[in-house]
Amino acid sequence: MALYNVALFSYYQLGAFIFSDLGLDAEQFGYSGIALGLGSLIGSFLNKTLLAKQVPQRALLLLAALLLIMGTIGVSLTLDSIGFVAAMILVVIAYGMAIPNILSTALVEYKSQAGSAGALFGLLYYLLIGSGLALTGLVQRLGVVLLMCAGITLLATLARSSHIARLP
Repeated sequence: MALYNVALFSYYQLGAFIFSDLGLDAEQFGYSGIALGLGSLIGSFLNKTLLAKQVPQRALLLLAALLLIMGTIGVSLTLDSIGFVAAMILVVIAYGMAIPNILSTALVEYKSQAGSAGALFGLLYYLLIGSGLALTGLVQRLGVVLLMCAGITLLATLARSSHIARLP
């Protein structure tokens, strides 16, 4: 979950500089947030629609990871043009699909210790996001950050799907 957030927040951390390099201003960068907001809405709607059609959660998470990979590749290939925002929308669609599914199962196994588990989950979650954004600040390359997030997300999703498939 933290990786999806780092992927999204790294855009906001580095995007203004990319816009500047493209000769665009801060106001235009601000408008890109509207496009990304629509992407999140599309991801949430897609998630809701697929859940209503009984698509298994692990399939939704795999689809989200694949959309994250596709968006990442698109961003990496188009960073020299404003077209990278269109590819970034795929990243945000993936975010809108994945986050509700991850949150809905994150603490299911810890019902009897929900308060403590929630506190530890929140602590770890924010530490991971903070660390990811600190690394983003060091790397200063959106494409590289997205590739790291997408690659690790895909591996974690595949590992989790494999683990779930082996459960009795």
